[in-house]
Amino acid sequence: MKKVETVLTEHENVELMTKTKFDYITKGKLLKAFILGYLREDPDIRSFVNKLKENMGVSKKKRERQAVILRKTERFYDKHSFTDEEITNIFDLIESEGIDL
Repeated sequence: MKKVETVLTEHENVELMTKTKFDYITKGKLLKAFILGYLREDPDIRSFVNKLKENMGVSKKKRERQAVILRKTERFYDKHSFTDEEITNIFDLIESEGIDL
């Protein structure tokens, strides 16, 4: 397990504490949720990151190239991944054969 830290100004920290308290979440849970959403390609987080890259000056060409890669990756997973129903069927088949996992 790794710990992730960041540096905030005193004002940013107070503002973060106030907003997270208002939303009934901790700073740690917010950061973890954001990171997991980023790793899992959550569309809302992806949209935020795309705006961030644009504001940071990442070229339009690079952003478009990344978008193409992401679309191809998504199509690949859609084509080659099992659905929840297929996974359930596989486990049902294993169970019916008396195989103990």
